[in-house]
Amino acid sequence: MDSKMEDRWLSLNEIAAYLGIKRATAYKWIERKKIPAHKVGRLWKFRKQEIDEWIEELEQQGAMRTNLSDFFLFENSTDYEKQAHNLKEQLAQSYNQQGELHG
Repeated sequence: MDSKMEDRWLSLNEIAAYLGIKRATAYKWIERKKIPAHKVGRLWKFRKQEIDEWIEELEQQGAMRTNLSDFFLFENSTDYEKQAHNLKEQLAQSYNQQGELHG
């Protein structure tokens, strides 16, 4: 891909398509300051490089899920509790695996 294309600002629709999420999810992430976003006039804009770095950071923290929306969005408190429990289990497993690898 040409560097000018790679360096341009992406729209909300483009970032939602890139991440495989709905526009509403992207808006919720923006409101919760979960995703790097920039307000340009009335529009939200994104840098692909910032999004890629953000995802990389989540992966390094062991918090990345197969479906990002599962990690960030909760329909109700029961969903939150289930997700929090599942995330704690996944982090514990990841931590244990890291400990086994590093002896």
